[in-house]
Amino acid sequence: MPVTTKWIKSTFCSDHTCLEAARLEGDIIAVRDSKNVDQPHLSFARRDWDAFLDEVAAGEHRFN
Repeated sequence: MPVTTKWIKSTFCSDHTCLEAARLEGDIIAVRDSKNVDQPHLSFARRDWDAFLDEVAAGEHRFN
């Protein structure tokens, strides 16, 4: 039976410009553009992804 990847869409999504994230094998987090799901995705080690999320929560990154 094929493994299905469960992609989770950002709660900050507006219109169709969204990011989706999924946990892959091991401790790898994948991120993709929801309007281009057939294109390659970015992959991050879980510790790096968690550090990024902590920085966002602390206001270290601004997104317009």
